[in-house]
Amino acid sequence: MKNLFFVAFCLLINTFALAQGWERLYPVNSVIYSGADMIKTPDGGFLVSIDDQPQQHLFLKIGADGTLQWTQNQQDMIGFTQPSMLTVDTNAFLFVRMTTDSVVIAHAAANFQPDWTKTYPVADGCDCYALLSSDPTGYVFAYQKPGGLDQPAYLYKLDKSGDFLWSRELDLTNYGINLRYLSDIISDNAGHIYVSGYQGTPSYRGILAKISPAGDIKFAKSYPTFPTGFNRLEFSANGNLMTISPSEVVTLDTAGTVLATFSLSTPQLFKIFNDGKILAAETSNSTIEIRKYDSPVNLLWSKTISYTYPFEYLHALWPTDDGGAAVLAAIFDDFNLIPVIIRTDANGNTFTNVLGGNIFADLDTDCVFSSGVDLSASQSIIQAQKDGIARYTVADTAGNYTFSLDSGTYLLRVLPPNPLWQPCADSIPATLTGTFDTLQVDLGLGSTFNCPWPEIDLGVPFLRRCFESQYSLTYANLGNVLADSAVVTLTLDPFLIFQSAGLPYTDLGNNRYSFYLGDLAPLQQGNFQVTVLVDCDSTTLGQTHCSTATLHIANPCPETAIEAPVIRVEAECVTDSVQFKVKNVGGAPMITNAEFVVIEDLLVMRQGSFQLNMQEDTLIRCPSDGSTFRMYAGQAPGQPPFFAATAAVEGCNGPIMPGFWNMFPEVYGPWNTRDCQPNIGSFDPNDKQAVPAGYGPEHYIARSVDLNYKIRFQNTGTDTAFTVVVRDTLSPWLDPGSLRMGNASHPFSWTLLGQGVLEVRFDGIHLPDSATNLAGSQGFVDFHIGQKPGLPDETLILNQAAIYFDFNAPVLTNTTWHHIGEHFLLVD
Repeated sequence: MKNLFFVAFCLLINTFALAQGWERLYPVNSVIYSGADMIKTPDGGFLVSIDDQPQQHLFLKIGADGTLQWTQNQQDMIGFTQPSMLTVDTNAFLFVRMTTDSVVIAHAAANFQPDWTKTYPVADGCDCYALLSSDPTGYVFAYQKPGGLDQPAYLYKLDKSGDFLWSRELDLTNYGINLRYLSDIISDNAGHIYVSGYQGTPSYRGILAKISPAGDIKFAKSYPTFPTGFNRLEFSANGNLMTISPSEVVTLDTAGTVLATFSLSTPQLFKIFNDGKILAAETSNSTIEIRKYDSPVNLLWSKTISYTYPFEYLHALWPTDDGGAAVLAAIFDDFNLIPVIIRTDANGNTFTNVLGGNIFADLDTDCVFSSGVDLSASQSIIQAQKDGIARYTVADTAGNYTFSLDSGTYLLRVLPPNPLWQPCADSIPATLTGTFDTLQVDLGLGSTFNCPWPEIDLGVPFLRRCFESQYSLTYANLGNVLADSAVVTLTLDPFLIFQSAGLPYTDLGNNRYSFYLGDLAPLQQGNFQVTVLVDCDSTTLGQTHCSTATLHIANPCPETAIEAPVIRVEAECVTDSVQFKVKNVGGAPMITNAEFVVIEDLLVMRQGSFQLNMQEDTLIRCPSDGSTFRMYAGQAPGQPPFFAATAAVEGCNGPIMPGFWNMFPEVYGPWNTRDCQPNIGSFDPNDKQAVPAGYGPEHYIARSVDLNYKIRFQNTGTDTAFTVVVRDTLSPWLDPGSLRMGNASHPFSWTLLGQGVLEVRFDGIHLPDSATNLAGSQGFVDFHIGQKPGLPDETLILNQAAIYFDFNAPVLTNTTWHHIGEHFLLVD
């Protein structure tokens, strides 16, 4: 094994023992459909109830560090589903399930196994969740029938063994109160029960009622100065009541007299610590904000958390024993509500430990950074994995990277940008202990042979018929030696008219242009733009236009030369037929037959085999009436079609029928790229596109097919946008480590956050508004990413992006989707 340059040191910044915070998404088999709740457990963790499908309901046991310890069906654990949950004492739990004719109650010890279960008939029940409370004498549950406002509400009291004591309908009409909505209940140590809500007639106002331990109404009051009602109930440290009236918190004594009010900026949930401090949480502008206050209402800290997808619900808020907060929330990805738990420490931090260092390209192969010889390996992806959960970040322009992590031992990896490079050492253990630890690990990337590695990417935000569009070409030498005399050759679609370019060029004829770049040093990158016009007279709306770019160098690497058959497919329209030329351009003859398929729109209409010597070709013709024809030709027997050489033609000998071209993937080498997309008329300026789009209405793609995502944005506001940020929470079925950035309309920086959030920043973009400069108000970025290995059939890959213009709320794009499939091609 090669030597590893490894420097590690630990710095204790704060000696006060604070628990580590964390943030976790739980997307696997835990999609929220009808409700969720969370209670604390004696080990410092949490029990989460998820009602994720009509016939499947789950418990998720979350450890104190956020680890998903186990998942169980609710029915298997407690004998029923969709419970309301309550933590009682220090190591026991109560679960209650309401139905239309009965209530079932289970009491469980710390191991979650019920020690008793009881069922009682209810005369006027409902299929609904119950409000729960406990006191030294027993348990209380309340519910209000659904089906509209002003429905009857009921209160039930049980003793500590779950035996029935009494029940009451909460009829407050004798106090001039019409209970429009029941919000919360709470019990004091003497067994009194307090009920909050609001009335609807004769006017909206908050209400508070007090019920004796025997079930008698002690008082019921309405509060006209609080027309939005009272919601959550808590006891303050001195025994008073505190409740939320959406824009403020109200303090009342146990006789219902208002003592004080103060603003907490529309909290949706709040809790009181034992020392009297206040914890509040709310969703706002697709984010979650958690705040901690001291008495009298001094803000101690505020923590804002945002993801690509908006936060839709806050389900639970708990103060933690160390003075921090834990929130159960849900993000919405246009299809599902996915549970998220955020846990802070006492100072509002979610992560306090720092793991960082430098990634360098080891050009002298000694795995030790040598100044003036080795280079910074910027844009390298680094992975830190613990307990099966991988987190990612990206090295900046100087090669530096930083993780914010909780404590524990992580396996640290730098992911090579291409097969030429290999880590000097792989899966390095890095241990963070306690809180506020700092650990530095520098890692090198080396290679066993010297070679240039040319790469090029071509992209355009759109091709608008009869208007100009601007291609971006990004090139690089990602090898470890100089690439000699680099030249880019650009071949434009025949229906695109060259207008101008950002570099000097040579017109080669037939819509081909060359751009001399000169020598490219190791890891050198660059880009330029080419402006084209989509012809008006000879094109049809929706017609696909394909342009290709190739990066040539004078010293291609011998080690990467292919002494094997290499199949290339070309396609053209010849009178009434589509003609495919299949040619072996490799360095060896085919030793056996290989297969080809021809797809007409959605149907495989022809299959066959071929065998070619070096530089030999064969022609295959298919009569055409305007359909889109595509051929896949393999170079070995049984090669899957979507990973073979391909070419396509649309609109031959008939009207163009758009929409089929980009259903299918195309695979090219890193030094050669092609962009195919239909021209458009009007369009959504903020959207997300995927290539391949996928087969048929289900958008099927084969297992292991990579995806190319393009995110387009436009400043449709009334002033210049100085910063644009694009965030994309990648599907859990995509591999963040395989991500490769493509083109963009403007200079940008990018990184990976957490478990797979791509953030692209256009700082200083100065994007004008569309009314001032329509063409200049638009931009785009694209990237390539692979699937995680071995995905089962019918796996659904969803993706959506959020676009932030300065400090405004995000603009959410459409959601792309793909299903993983096998043998989904229909045969004619």
